Amino acid sequence: MKKGVMLFIAIVLVLTLAFSGILKADEVSDVNRAYACLNEKIDATNCSQLNTEEKTFALLATGKCKTELLEDSFNETCWPAANCNIELTAKAVLALDSVDVNTTSAVNWLKGKKGISTDLNWYLQIDSNKALLCNAGYEVGGTFTEYQFQISEDKKISANAGECLTRANNDYWFGISPNCYEKQFQVSCNESFISTLLYREQNSQTYNILNNVHSSSGGITIERIDSYCLLGVGGSCDYLGTSWASTIFDFLGENTSEYLPYLITTAPNHISAFPDAFLYILTNSLEFKTNILNKQILNEYWQIPGGRGKYYDTALAMLPFQGVSGLTEKTNTKNWLFNVQQTNGCWDNDNVLTNSFLLYSLWPQENSGGGGGGGGDIFCSDVGYTCVENASACTGTIHGEYECGDTQICCNPQGGGGELTECELEGYTCGFASACEGTILPEFSCGPTIQKCCDTTPIITTCSDLNGIICSSGEYCSGGSGISTDELTYGQTCCVGGSCEPVVSTSTCESNGGLCDSSCPSGYEVSGEYTCSDSQDFCCMQTQSSGGGSYWWIWVLFFLVLAVVVAILYRDKIKEYIQKLKARRGGGMPGSRPGGPRGPPPRFPPPYNRMPRMGAPVPRKIIPSEQNRPPIQKVQPRPKPSGEIDEVLKKLKEMGR
Repeated sequence: MKKGVMLFIAIVLVLTLAFSGILKADEVSDVNRAYACLNEKIDATNCSQLNTEEKTFALLATGKCKTELLEDSFNETCWPAANCNIELTAKAVLALDSVDVNTTSAVNWLKGKKGISTDLNWYLQIDSNKALLCNAGYEVGGTFTEYQFQISEDKKISANAGECLTRANNDYWFGISPNCYEKQFQVSCNESFISTLLYREQNSQTYNILNNVHSSSGGITIERIDSYCLLGVGGSCDYLGTSWASTIFDFLGENTSEYLPYLITTAPNHISAFPDAFLYILTNSLEFKTNILNKQILNEYWQIPGGRGKYYDTALAMLPFQGVSGLTEKTNTKNWLFNVQQTNGCWDNDNVLTNSFLLYSLWPQENSGGGGGGGGDIFCSDVGYTCVENASACTGTIHGEYECGDTQICCNPQGGGGELTECELEGYTCGFASACEGTILPEFSCGPTIQKCCDTTPIITTCSDLNGIICSSGEYCSGGSGISTDELTYGQTCCVGGSCEPVVSTSTCESNGGLCDSSCPSGYEVSGEYTCSDSQDFCCMQTQSSGGGSYWWIWVLFFLVLAVVVAILYRDKIKEYIQKLKARRGGGMPGSRPGGPRGPPPRFPPPYNRMPRMGAPVPRKIIPSEQNRPPIQKVQPRPKPSGEIDEVLKKLKEMGR
């Protein structure tokens, strides 16, 4: 009995740990299995059979498919050759740069797509504490021309300044004609003044002011619209292409500020592009970091409405956090991926693109890029690593880009992602180029990431630095702005300009595993069973066919094992019960009445203290003698049908093992 109790406790403990996600395989082993599976899928498919984007991410993650990716290009200038695309070209530049391929031609092609964004309306503001007499000059037909106007004490402008500058906003500003966006404007006044540019998205009521405000004391200021995008098909701005290209420009040390007005202002119109992931890299702003982390679903993954699915969107969400440790959301995502990892080590039905992107974002590895689909001709021993029999034999990091004999794989025993980068070994710091307050040091590597080496330590912003207060989990920032500062733990928010109030949720959708949104993403369907706090949103519940995180099979296994344990512990009683049941079905228990209809119940003599009716004879009790008493026959018990029961119990024991 004690052995049975111990077995029961052990099984329940294991199942409970598995269900809660506490029990999982070692991270290094799981990542090695993922890399081994990805390399196997790439080799089995052959790089030449992959599309351009798959080759790009395969090269980023494993160092394979370099030759095939170059062959996809138009003279190694843009990708794909038949229909050059800004987004795919930018991604190809990132992948090829990671294996030391010269990408100057491709970068120049991307820069050649730069154009003025016509998605924004631009305005010129001139201001002073006094009335002004001013001139605004710009080129007209190749000739520099000036136009005079006055600004009264109530800030209103007296006249237009040619065709490029017409009065707007109740005559307080000049509106700049779209045909003049590329011109340079020179402003001069008779008194001290300031000038700046403002912009807003078309059909929007929100105005944005550029950070560079110019001032002059009786002199001149120069204003020029410095807002660009990359122009795609038809000459219109390509938001996703501009986002990826700007990220690559930032990685290469190029100035990206000229793309920010367009990317920031029009971001609400491009939710499916997941703009926050790119804008956090480009600005290092806590606002965009907060937006990314707040979009995590069920503390596990990201799935953006209209995006490319949970695996791709999760990889994109984690891209800005390459090399970042201690982030709770990142740890949660890793645990989720290990829980849904397939037995062969891959995710997402062996999709090469999403598996490559996930591994590059979360567990990037150094790649040599030594060739095409075969993985190159650099041997494992050449780089000081060891050849092992299989992934389970590698306690560090697998490097599929290096050759081993026979079916062996190359292993770095010291791997696992804990090593310092070349930049950090020199005493410097890795981070976004946008976050570097000093000088970028391109000669020192930050490993296989999009980060750059900076000679200054980034400034850590805390909630107290912003004069805010920390709201705990279950509270929200009321009357202020909730921001994710660097020292916060999961669930906390820095509330700036407001107070922390307890959350009173009116949404039953999210508490039941659903999403509240204006439209349901792929794999979800509208449910009328639950409600959202915003009446304009739909409650989107995951469809059964979309899978991804269901634990029903664990419950089934739990109850099956529980039934087996109970059967083992109470096998004697079960055996006795089965014997009785069979005896009843086989003709009754010993001494029982034979089958057939029952007669009336036997009549018993009246009690002795009851007086008989008058005239009725009193019956006399006759006690038979021993000679007249019929002999008592002993009933032989039926033999036990032990064979069938033993067979059942034997099977139950085998299931218990």
